[in-house]
Amino acid sequence: SSGINAEWPLRPGEEKIKTLESEKTEQVAIFVSQNSKLDNLQKLMSETKSAYKSAQDHCEQLMQEKQKLTDELKSYKSDAENQIEELQAELTELTDSLTQLSTQYNEMNSKHDRIESENMSLKESVSQLVKCVEELQEKQESCESELKTVTDACNLSKKKEKSTDCDSALIPLL
Repeated sequence: SSGINAEWPLRPGEEKIKTLESEKTEQVAIFVSQNSKLDNLQKLMSETKSAYKSAQDHCEQLMQEKQKLTDELKSYKSDAENQIEELQAELTELTDSLTQLSTQYNEMNSKHDRIESENMSLKESVSQLVKCVEELQEKQESCESELKTVTDACNLSKKKEKSTDCDSALIPLL
């Protein structure tokens, strides 16, 4: 057909129509291309919005998790501080008890030392008493022996002398 068209010259209106059709085809191609690009941009925008929403959700999730962990940390810290206070109170109590026990132990040691000292004194006193008793027993035995001797002597002299002389001899011994 191009051979035919070449033979026949185009009329001025037809050339203009051909040019317009050609421009129209070109415009349609540009429109289709732009429309395709617009579809791609809208698809990309939709994906970007979706990714942004997902990132936002993830951020919110992370913030909630951070808050949860912060609250847990505060709770653990508070529990730890309370336990430290309780342990310090127990330590103070134990230290006081230990001080009291130490004081009681020292008092008991002091009492023990006093009792031991008193015990030693008592032992010495008992020992002295035993010596005194032994001396008294010896003196008693000596006195009894002298009394027997005098009594025997008196009994012998009674036969020879009067009983008054015997009684006067016994008076100094009593």
